[in-house]
Amino acid sequence: MAGGAVERTERGRDALIALRRILRATEIGGRRLARETGLTSSQLTVLRLLADGETTPGAISAGIGLTQATVTALIDRLAARGLVIRRRGESDRRRVWIDLTEEGQALLASMPSDLQATFHTEFAKLASWEQAMMVATLERLVGMLNAGQLEAGPVLEFGDLSPSERE
Repeated sequence: MAGGAVERTERGRDALIALRRILRATEIGGRRLARETGLTSSQLTVLRLLADGETTPGAISAGIGLTQATVTALIDRLAARGLVIRRRGESDRRRVWIDLTEEGQALLASMPSDLQATFHTEFAKLASWEQAMMVATLERLVGMLNAGQLEAGPVLEFGDLSPSERE
């Protein structure tokens, strides 16, 4: 019995170390991205989504799993840098469309590979059963940490969160 308790403690410790390594990789990757491009992972995700063509803030919000308020703040920052432009709809002036500027397209084209892209590439290499097992394990971890109610989009980001993400 004592051996089982020690084993669980060591495995728990190993799990926490692995989790901490993931957090550190996210932190380091985010800082590298910010240093090299001045963008956050969320901002880069918005730019990548816009590479497919103009869209609305609501569609961006749905596409990246963040609230409309968070997406609006991201778009504000990108627009201030001249990377995206807003325009009113022609048939419905209430509708706002977001598109990349030439500067935004150029920045996106010169973008180095980031942690997010690396993850997608490596995850896609896994067999379907491995992907399912990994997702199930991560979802179980979320449950163990009582984090299921937290807002989270498919963006690996660390650091300062927008006001709607701080809740």
